[in-house]
Amino acid sequence: MARFDAQRYVKDFETAWNRNDPEALLQHFAENVEFQDPLSPTPRRGREAARENMRAWFGAFTEMEIRLVESVVSDDRAALLYQCTARHTGELQIAPGERIPATNKRATVDLAEFDALDAQGRIVRTRAMFDSGRLMQQLGLMPAAGSTQQPPGRKPTSR
Repeated sequence: MARFDAQRYVKDFETAWNRNDPEALLQHFAENVEFQDPLSPTPRRGREAARENMRAWFGAFTEMEIRLVESVVSDDRAALLYQCTARHTGELQIAPGERIPATNKRATVDLAEFDALDAQGRIVRTRAMFDSGRLMQQLGLMPAAGSTQQPPGRKPTSR
């Protein structure tokens, strides 16, 4: 198996992500990659599906900056922790028929990525996770824990 060059991958990933360049990101994916993230709660397959997913993120968020915090690589596995900061300037589809309109707010979340690699060091399976509740709080769509603030569109209940 070709050794996975984590430093090169991370540099390429950060550069492509910060340029909002899904095509450069997709170069690291095997043709039939399986991926899952908070926008795809069930696994999806193939570069085209991954491309659509990336375009959804890039369409909803601008001024994105991603920075590697930590990585662990072992033969055909990689675990990466990034910090991502972006401005929510476009509509974000969170489920079929469920969309969040742009808030124009900045948010920062930690993003964990777990990858399985093929013999050429391409990603064949990846799973990305982040605290979506924290993201929704930063976008003003959900109150912080312990807050008495009502979510947007809800009226306070009287006793």
